[in-house]
Amino acid sequence: MQAQKIARDVRGNLTVLTAFILASMVALVGLAVDLEFIFRQQARVQYAMDSAVLAGALSRQGGATDEAVIADIREYMNPLIDSAGGGLSCTPVTVTFSEDSEDILGKMRCTQPTFISNIFGNDEMSFNVSSTSTFSVGKIDVSFVFDVSGSMNSNNRLTLLKEAAIIAFDELLPDDQVRDGTVRLGIVTYNNAVNAGAYFNDVTRSVTIPADTSNSNGLSNYNSYNSARMYDQATGKRFMYYQDGTCTESDPDDCNRYGDYDWDVARWFWDDSSATDTCVYERTGSYAASDAAPGNFAWIGAGNPRWNFYDSDYDKYYGENEIE
Repeated sequence: MQAQKIARDVRGNLTVLTAFILASMVALVGLAVDLEFIFRQQARVQYAMDSAVLAGALSRQGGATDEAVIADIREYMNPLIDSAGGGLSCTPVTVTFSEDSEDILGKMRCTQPTFISNIFGNDEMSFNVSSTSTFSVGKIDVSFVFDVSGSMNSNNRLTLLKEAAIIAFDELLPDDQVRDGTVRLGIVTYNNAVNAGAYFNDVTRSVTIPADTSNSNGLSNYNSYNSARMYDQATGKRFMYYQDGTCTESDPDDCNRYGDYDWDVARWFWDDSSATDTCVYERTGSYAASDAAPGNFAWIGAGNPRWNFYDSDYDKYYGENEIE
């Protein structure tokens, strides 16, 4: 009877259940608090790792050995890890270098002691952090706007500007760098023109052409260079291409626009082909940042009249006699 009485006694059941629920809630709250702290610590370490790997990449690009790069990364990381606090401890950074690129991979594992979860036997939590730096250079366009107005005359400003520009150009386009269009420089001036100097022929596309060896060679040169400022190699004079006709009629009286002709490639030389002014100006309006042909009175000193090598004798006769 006494045993049955004890079995029917339910007093204290709620207390046991409440204690179990409270313990579970404390464990969950403790786990949440510890996890939130762990996530913050992991973010700190990740930021530190990203910065350290970038610092190592800069050292490597500067010519440092792999051993020196590893030392730089670890030296960079250690104070950042120490500043995280909370008893955080991490393994030394493992650094891996890519053999076929400039990539650097850094890895480490960290352990963070818990504050509340340790009551339930979970003394610490661990996480891994990694970061990779990739060296990559895409196509770069750099535009320089130079102030060459009157305000640059004082305090040696214009001279200093020229020196700084040369240094910038040498850094962006070293002499030993292949000119493949990866880096392109644009120069415009504020309130004035810029003197292209020795580069004038390059920017206006000047080309010197030896004597044509045949009609087909002359036609090929015409197709390749008629949009440039063409100079004859033998005389140094600027010229344009056309065709010189030889009448094949038996009766000289028939050598008019209706006659038959043999046409040979010829060069017509300009009387004055000098370019004494090497100043160039910014393209503006609809021609800005464009390779389109210039508008009226926008001389570029390059283009030449076009000649139709496949036209009729009639039209070529008129064209030849209209060249002045």
